Amino acid sequence: MDRRAFLRGAAACTAGALCSLGTAACCVDGLRDTDEATMGGAMTKRAFPSRIACAGDSITYGEGVRKTRAMDSYPAKLAAFLASDGHTVQVDNFGHSGACALSDGKHPYIDMQEYYASLASDADLVILMLGTNDAASIAWDGLAYRRDLGDFVDAYQGEDEGAGTDSRLTRQVMLMVPPDITRKTFGAAYTDEKFAEMQQIVRELTIQRGLMCVDLELVFAGHEGEWLVDGVHPNADGNEQIARAIVEALA
Repeated sequence: MDRRAFLRGAAACTAGALCSLGTAACCVDGLRDTDEATMGGAMTKRAFPSRIACAGDSITYGEGVRKTRAMDSYPAKLAAFLASDGHTVQVDNFGHSGACALSDGKHPYIDMQEYYASLASDADLVILMLGTNDAASIAWDGLAYRRDLGDFVDAYQGEDEGAGTDSRLTRQVMLMVPPDITRKTFGAAYTDEKFAEMQQIVRELTIQRGLMCVDLELVFAGHEGEWLVDGVHPNADGNEQIARAIVEALA
């Protein structure tokens, strides 16, 4: 993917106007807004997605529920919740364990088959969560992460450099702020400061691009020991909480 400047075409927006996700609100500069009914780019029921692509790393893949991921990963639980609410929605899991947003990371998602499959899918909503492996790596670079995550958004929305406006897709993008982790076995490369910087970049990007967002730091706050099977990957209960937060955001 051609790496472009992060702020190309980004509109300046306020947090209050754009950050409203039910129980999982975006947070920028410490300000949270859970009172607004809608946010930029959010879907109404009339434009409810018919197919959702879940793209990301091992949290999306369902590493914490590997043996039962077909029913206990968050994409599987999301599909079940939507079906129980009467929505006919296909939810595809394009997660790859170890994936990074950084093109210079250890396992760049841009090099993986799952990324190209998600890009080629006819999903009208992409839920993207990348950053845990980036922030826990010696390759961490906040500016590069901001740029590369923005490039994923551009690619999913069809905003390739040199393309005309007619090529722009109607696909929506929802960014997920990864939950805090409690396992410290990533070695000296991991720091709380880097992880917090990564989370804040995701929040800021959703504001600047007018995207939907679910902040899993808020969802998991105080429950990390309960919902993370190994300090990093959600168990079945944790995945259920992720799916519920997404349903609330869509509703």
